[in-house]
Amino acid sequence: MHETPRMSKRVYSPVPLILIMTRRSFSDMRPFLCLTWMGALLLFASCSATSPTQSEAGWTQKLGELEARLARVEEKREQRDTSDYGDFIEMDGWVLVFRGTQGLGSPVYDAWTRTGYHDDYTFTRASMPCGCTRTNGSCDRHYRSRLLDSWPSSALDKVKLAVYEGGVEKAYMIFTGLGSNYINWFSADRLVQSSWKDLKSSAHSYFDITGFSARGTFRRFYVSKNHGGCPGDNGWLNIKDAGNSCPWETSNQNPAFVYSKAKTVINWQSAGDMRGFADVMAVWVKFRPSVNLNRACMP
Repeated sequence: MHETPRMSKRVYSPVPLILIMTRRSFSDMRPFLCLTWMGALLLFASCSATSPTQSEAGWTQKLGELEARLARVEEKREQRDTSDYGDFIEMDGWVLVFRGTQGLGSPVYDAWTRTGYHDDYTFTRASMPCGCTRTNGSCDRHYRSRLLDSWPSSALDKVKLAVYEGGVEKAYMIFTGLGSNYINWFSADRLVQSSWKDLKSSAHSYFDITGFSARGTFRRFYVSKNHGGCPGDNGWLNIKDAGNSCPWETSNQNPAFVYSKAKTVINWQSAGDMRGFADVMAVWVKFRPSVNLNRACMP
């Protein structure tokens, strides 16, 4: 009796794939489940094949395609694990690195400089109100990203500070980010654009994050043209963490985000309705176009 010759072929067991899958959550395992199923079918078909027309080359090609697909999936998984940017908050190409909320009672400056604390870690985010991820939501903290600690200056294009009322942007400043650190980016010489038309061309008595402090008053992210007595104070922005040295900055709650609602500098004391108090202040960064956040490293 003629016996059908058995084809000599390499047999790939799906067991290693199953072992890999046990390390991942079910959502992450979907590609591996698919590939395991495919591998099992190929194994079954190869073992039960009796026709001599099923060539060694055909099965080798199919197994090679399966190996290549598995390698691509594994590469994507490793890349995601190495550079996990999914927990950052992004809007219109800008990534949120800080969000301050008026009236919390805790200083913005202290939160900004609180090295080692991050609200964009997975377990921290799990207990954070969703309002902290928006400019119009209720938040119980000053949101701080881990990017403040790493501050990838070589990858940054721009840094933006903006103030909001009811989620609407009321004023902003944009700075050059390349080569900066998390403190000195906020300076007149790095300013490239602003909603205040005269800000770039004007002289400044203060233009820095540390700002002014005296007798229990702390003005952070302070942008002032004239400073030297309450009636003569002119400026654009004052993130007031504490104190009420002058009538124009008096607020029942701290911190208070005082800003010029005009397109120019104002005299703080006589500005009247043109002196605004924002709900939220936020700092955003934009990466250079050549930067791919899904890469594990920079080529």
